Order: sequence, then structure tokens, then C-alpha cells
Amino acid sequence: KYLRWASLYRTTGTFSDFIYSARVKRINPNGSSCLAFRMGAQLGSFYNDWYPGYLFCLGEDWQYTVIRYDSPGAYTTLYKFSPSTSIVVDDWNELTLVARADTFIFYINHVKVASVKDDTYNCGSVGFTMFNDSSLFTTFMVDWVKLSALLKETDFEMSLRSR
Repeated sequence: KYLRWASLYRTTGTFSDFIYSARVKRINPNGSSCLAFRMGAQLGSFYNDWYPGYLFCLGEDWQYTVIRYDSPGAYTTLYKFSPSTSIVVDDWNELTLVARADTFIFYINHVKVASVKDDTYNCGSVGFTMFNDSSLFTTFMVDWVKLSALLKETDFEMSLRSR
């Protein structure tokens, strides 16, 4: 069925400050495929959307965006859809985000593409979600994922220097 969200997420533990990376690939992309972070435990009844929390997404046109998703139909775009030469179209891409307090830094294939500040949600689950906006078949694949907790301010500073 199209016009639906599909999500996969860790059911134990919540996370606040971390580095979250995944190698992802999309086939016949229709809609957005996203890393979801600091997510709550709600699922919408009509579109099956997962909320509240944040989404770092690749759109069907191979642009990226960052969204705060508060509830079905209620979201705020924190970083508008933008192109990046670091995106490999129709192939594997490594998406990484660093979350520390109210600051989020985003990378695609080790290239920094965005930085945003938002203090709405300070802790939550991590996972993946995708939205299929047509009747065409689409696939979102994950080769691997890595989640590293940041425990001290120096962890955050070192992660920024190593990028």
C-alpha cells in the first residue's frame, strides 16, 4: 500500500548524545528514506508514521533534509531539501549524524552537509523510516549501522575533529 510509512527501530534503550551512522541504498526511490533519532513511541493510525522525533532523510530526487516530526501532519523543516555532490545516486551512501544536546551535525559519505540546533526532544529511540508516496515499488536497504554513545564533552569535540 502506498502513502504509508514503514519503520524499523531498536525497541530497548533511549539515547540522547551519540554518533549514529548507517550505510544505506535505495532502489526505485519514491518518497523519503530516513535515519530516525530521538524518536518517541507513538505510531499514527492512518499512515503508520512514527513520532515524535527527528528525521535525516534522502528524498526521491536525491536531495537531503532534516525534519522535526511532532505528530501526524505536524512537522517542522529544520534543514530544507538540498542537493549534495557527496550523494551517490542509485548506490550505497553512508549517512552519519552527531547529536549532542541541542546540536545536530549531518554527514553524507564523510562530507559535512548540515548543522542544526533544536532542543525540542532530548532523548529517544533510533531507527529507520521511509515513506512511499506512490504505487511504485521502492526498496530501502541497510548494509550496516553503528551507534556510539557520547559520554563526555571531549567525545563530542574529538568526533568533530576526526570528520
